[in-house]
Parts: sequence; C-alpha cells; structure tokens
Amino acid sequence: MNAVEIEEQVSALAELPFDRAEFPYAFLEAFGNKSTMIKRLRSGTSNKSDRDGLLQANNIHLKTCGEAEVSSTLASLKASPATIKSKAKFVLATDGMELEAEDMITGETIACDYKDFSDHFGFFLPLAGISTVKQIRESSFDIKATGHLNRLYVELLKDNPEWGTAERRHDMNHFMARLIFCFFAEDTDIFKNPDQFTGTIERMSEKDSSNTHEVISELFRAMNTKDEDRTTAGIEPLLKWVRRLLDDGKINSKTEWLHVLMMLPPVNSVLLTALQRRLREILGNNITVSYDSSSPFQNSGISQKIAVLPELTDHIKTWSIKSVPYPQHPKYKTKTDIRYLDDNQSPITKLISINEFHAKHGAMETKFLDTLAQHLLTNYNVYVYHKAAVDACDRVFGKLEHEQKVVKSIFLNDLENIAVMLR
Repeated sequence: MNAVEIEEQVSALAELPFDRAEFPYAFLEAFGNKSTMIKRLRSGTSNKSDRDGLLQANNIHLKTCGEAEVSSTLASLKASPATIKSKAKFVLATDGMELEAEDMITGETIACDYKDFSDHFGFFLPLAGISTVKQIRESSFDIKATGHLNRLYVELLKDNPEWGTAERRHDMNHFMARLIFCFFAEDTDIFKNPDQFTGTIERMSEKDSSNTHEVISELFRAMNTKDEDRTTAGIEPLLKWVRRLLDDGKINSKTEWLHVLMMLPPVNSVLLTALQRRLREILGNNITVSYDSSSPFQNSGISQKIAVLPELTDHIKTWSIKSVPYPQHPKYKTKTDIRYLDDNQSPITKLISINEFHAKHGAMETKFLDTLAQHLLTNYNVYVYHKAAVDACDRVFGKLEHEQKVVKSIFLNDLENIAVMLR
C-alpha cells in the first residue's frame, strides 16, 4: 500500500463508531497487514503483549482502555518489558475519545481527539514499511488532499463514464488540474480572499448541488477573462442569478435590499447602480443594491499600501484603483522636515503628515506604522474607494454631453446587457 491508500483506510476507520475490541486489529489492517497476520494476532500466536493489549513485534504495542485512562495506559505500555524486548517502534493508547502515541525511537509524541487521529497517519507510516523523515510526516495533509482528489476523480468517472474515454481524458485531466490550482491558490494566499474559490461554490450552489457545475464553470470563465474584457464579464454571472431570483419570486416588490459581496469600484459601482435602476423599474419600489470589498482593509493592514484615486478617462484601463506602498523611511521619523501626501489628498492626509504616521521609532524597525496609523490608513483607503465609486457614477450617469461620450465608449454594451437580461 502507498501513503495515499493508507490515508484512505485510516480516514475510513476514524469515521466508524469506536469498537474497543476491534480497533487494534482494524488499525493494523489500515496500515497494510494481511488477513493471515491479523488472524495470528487474534489467536494470540503472534501477540506478545504483557499488558492485555496487542503487541506486534518490531512494530507497535497498542491498547484500548477506559475513559480518562489514556495517559496512564500509554505510560504502562512504554514501561512494558515486552515493548522493549519486541523492539516495538510505537506505543498507542485510546479510549475512543482521545488518542495518544509515542515513537519509541525518536521520542516524538502525538495527542489528539480520536476523531482526528487520521490527520496524523503520517506519524505511523513506518508500520507499513514506509521510512519517513519529519518533513514527510508533516506533509500528511498534502497526502490526505491527494487521497480526497483521487476519490473525487473516481466519483466523477462513476457519474460520467464518458470522461474516462480516450477522447475526453484530456478534458478530465485539465479540469482536475484547474481544481488543484484553485485549492493551492487558496492555501497559499494567491487568491485575495480566504476561501474565495470553495466559499463561493458553497454559497452559490443549491443544497442538492444540482447547479454546482454551473457555479464552477462561471468561476473558471471569470478567472480566464482578461482585465480589459471584465466589464460585462464581471456582471453577467450576477445578472443570471438576479434573473433567477426574479423568476423564482425571491426578489419581488417587497424586497428592500440586495447586497453583493466582493465587488470592487469603480466599474462595478456603475454596473450595480445601473442594476439598481433597472430593478426599481421592474419592481416599482426603491430597492437598494449595495456591495462591499475587503481590499481597502487588506491593503492597509497587511500590505500597508495606500490606494490611488483613478483618473477615469475614456479608456477602461484607467478605471481601476491601484495601490502603492505607503512611504516609510527613517527620515520621516524626524520632526524637522514635515511632509504630506500631496498627490493623494483626503481629509485625513491634509491634517496628518507622513511624519506623524511614523509612530514606531525602534532602531531596527522596517515598518513604522502602529495600529492607530494602520486604522487611519484604512480610513483613507475607504475614502478613496468611496470617492472613486461616486466619481464614476457621476461621470457615467451625468447629464453633460462629455459624460455621455464616456458612457458610449465604455459602458454602453454593459448597460444594454443589463436591460436585455432583466426584461
């Protein structure tokens, strides 16, 4: 058995109701012991335990015990002459609620809830003849993830056997590669928000998962859309959901509010304002469409960056809010040369100088903003995001001829799309 197969067996065991008498044998089976070896251990022929447990020579001495007796049982197994004589690599004790084990060679230990012991299966891989080092044992979660993906692959082929044919195998492998990248991107913060991929699937899928394929398809399509093509592309999935909610009566004349998550201004400010206007026409009420974004908060807290107000010219590329590092340098800690953010002014940056933002004065500091300064920076970034949203809507929905040219050059197709999809 390889590590992935062992993980599947151990995880299946952890999910079963705890059986005090059967657990020791099931545990050894999960690590690849053959039925003939289990039979000899059951009969007592190969069981060398002197603690009324199960001892497999050169491998493990384990015992199930009464509640709250795990630690004392483990100590008894460690002190057992049979453990030493049989050169057991591990000792393990569990009461079905908790589990403790120790590597008799390295002295490493684990202690966890019984239901979670499968997370530590890498600790016991030597039982299957798989030599490990600490780095390999610590990759248990990666191995578990591989096992889960293998099971997903098998289940998909069960429901869609044609995907396993030579003609569709490339498509299947491509799909799995995309999934693996998205899981990796979440775990390594390539995606901006936690659970941005899996969380969106959970929120947007029906309880019976009947539309999950549509949600994943839209996510892949969105990720595959270039920035310059994102005006209509970014609003279309939302329009489809709004259309569906309207058809199902979930949005009706009594609906007062529709809130959309993870939408950045200023482009989305225009599109959502157009959506709000259209919904008010359809419903005959004053429904409010609002949205939010975590970017101004993440930029100031994690990256300590300052948002730059966009120019909003007649080219779509200028309709995005960029962020640059907030100026930080030991020279600003002095009070002799006072500097302000001349190019990025807000009520806060007009009142508070760059020098005053530099609250940390340690000789070894590389970042000088304390908690208060970060909150002020967050306030500034929120101001920029709000101002960009207001300015964008003024430009697009303004009455002057110049503003109407901007509408025609950038947003006309999008506004028509909203009107068509929400008839």
